[in-house]
Amino acid sequence: MASPSPTATRSRAAARAGFAAFTSGKSPAPGLAPGAPTAAASRWRAAGFFPYSFLRTSPGDLRTYSLTVSYAGSPKVKKAMARCSAPDPDPCTWPRSLHRLAFALLVVLTALPAVAAKRSDVVVLRNGDRITGEVKELAYGQLEFKTDDMGTLYIEWTKIATLTTTQVLQVELADGQRVFGPAPERGSDTGALRLVGGTSGNAPETPVEVPMASVVRLSTIVNDAWYRRLDGDLSLGYSFTNANAVETFNVSASVGSRTRIRRWNVDYDGQQTSQDVGPPTMRRSLVLSLERYLPKNYYYEGILGFGQNDELGLKLRSLIGGTFGRYMVQNQITEWRIGAGLAASTETSTDDSRRNGLEALLNTSLRIFRLDSPKVDVNAGLSLLPSLSDSGRLRGEGSLQLRRELVSDLFFEISLYDSFDNRPSEGFASNDWSVSTSLGYSF
Repeated sequence: MASPSPTATRSRAAARAGFAAFTSGKSPAPGLAPGAPTAAASRWRAAGFFPYSFLRTSPGDLRTYSLTVSYAGSPKVKKAMARCSAPDPDPCTWPRSLHRLAFALLVVLTALPAVAAKRSDVVVLRNGDRITGEVKELAYGQLEFKTDDMGTLYIEWTKIATLTTTQVLQVELADGQRVFGPAPERGSDTGALRLVGGTSGNAPETPVEVPMASVVRLSTIVNDAWYRRLDGDLSLGYSFTNANAVETFNVSASVGSRTRIRRWNVDYDGQQTSQDVGPPTMRRSLVLSLERYLPKNYYYEGILGFGQNDELGLKLRSLIGGTFGRYMVQNQITEWRIGAGLAASTETSTDDSRRNGLEALLNTSLRIFRLDSPKVDVNAGLSLLPSLSDSGRLRGEGSLQLRRELVSDLFFEISLYDSFDNRPSEGFASNDWSVSTSLGYSF
């Protein structure tokens, strides 16, 4: 292989030196006007972009220039390639097209972090403190507010005097009314949220002010990836009794997502008990639900559920149903709803006998929150299913969970569960209940 000529060697060395000087901000790139690219390079480095290679090859008549940079905040590598089809008599001279490409790339990459970091929403507290950041969501009496310097804050809604944002909001009021639009201006009175026409088709055409005390939910209308809209929790518990060597393991998990018109949820709950005498027993359930919000706090909900309970002689129960109901109370600290509908079920007992049924479905749920640290969350639910196809049969499911926050997103939970069937499989109990403790994490 022929060794490179002294001219080519000097040219490559000059190109590397010129490029290094350019990226360090000490001098412009070869062939570029002094000042402009140097300032861009300085901003580039300040934003976290670092060049690590510059390569020029000349296979035949094809010149290939490669500018490769990496971003300190991302594992991705951004590359820009420029090609010219005619030989360049001076291998040290950059083509004009590459000048434009390199400068454009620096400008774009420098602008991106600045755009991403822009947070212009403003919260003013009742004590006069002013916080600038980005509104994320109001749920259960707390506003999730993301800031550059203090991270994500959770601010009690009752302590906020005014809120302004250019983001398009979807606001749900205590009476079930929903309004949409940005809030770029302060309300005429303290404690008022002023919404103006936004991008939503349901946004008000003229400014509308709503009392902040009547707002129960608030979120921004964005096109985030679906997984960014998920919320849920996971809890695990274990207990052991030495006297009779009884071990109990329980797990519960929930995941769901909410939009301005509906919410879906997947809930799992399971418990296994084993001891030296007798086989282990299992209780578990999986419920999928889809709730559609209607005006004036009404809703309808579809339910698909599967369950197993060895204590009741139930090998598998499959249920599909629907309810129509209303939120009787809905504010920053309390939610209470009731509903009624129909359900069809198929049950397989441990002896492999099967029975089908049509049942009325009556349910209610209550949730109470305490926002002051430590946060406390109480959930209670009750479902009654009187049979329409088996006269006199009544089933019921009840649950109660008490959660107390230990540190951010980590909680301690006490759970009470009860299942009742006045006509269980022959030879099995009609009632099964349990109390468990667990540690959990919410997201």
